[in-house]
Amino acid sequence: YGTVTGVQTCALPICDRFGTAQAPTSDPDYRRVAFWAYLSVGVGISDRYKQPAEMLTIDPASLKISKLYGGVTSAGSLRWSPTGKWLAFTGAPNDKPFGLWLLNAETKALVLVARDVEITRLDWSPKGDALVYILEGPTTEKAFDYRSVWTVGIASP
Repeated sequence: YGTVTGVQTCALPICDRFGTAQAPTSDPDYRRVAFWAYLSVGVGISDRYKQPAEMLTIDPASLKISKLYGGVTSAGSLRWSPTGKWLAFTGAPNDKPFGLWLLNAETKALVLVARDVEITRLDWSPKGDALVYILEGPTTEKAFDYRSVWTVGIASP
């Protein structure tokens, strides 16, 4: 534990247990932090991200870790909704198509928002009624990579 400008912080030993952790995101009340864990201890770095990722949560107070969802290949962005009900993420969950997905944190229900999209910088609107993201464009011999800002409305956050 340490103190940074009066705020207590804690280094969580996730990587030691799970191989690699990435994309942490907190629920609005900071009761749970969700993150991708690659259960790949002993797997070489070049093969690590080819393994399916587990979406885990950790309680910052007790450090208890729970599995929220598993088997996501090509896991990328991960963001908790402002309501705490949904997690938006990119990846291919359990042999489903790659895309932008919503996961209901309570029921584990999945909703496909957009298919076959390369997304970075995923975020929610403050009310949780839209997702905002950067869409990555393909590289061709005649065109450069491009990035554009997209939004998609969410009817029932």
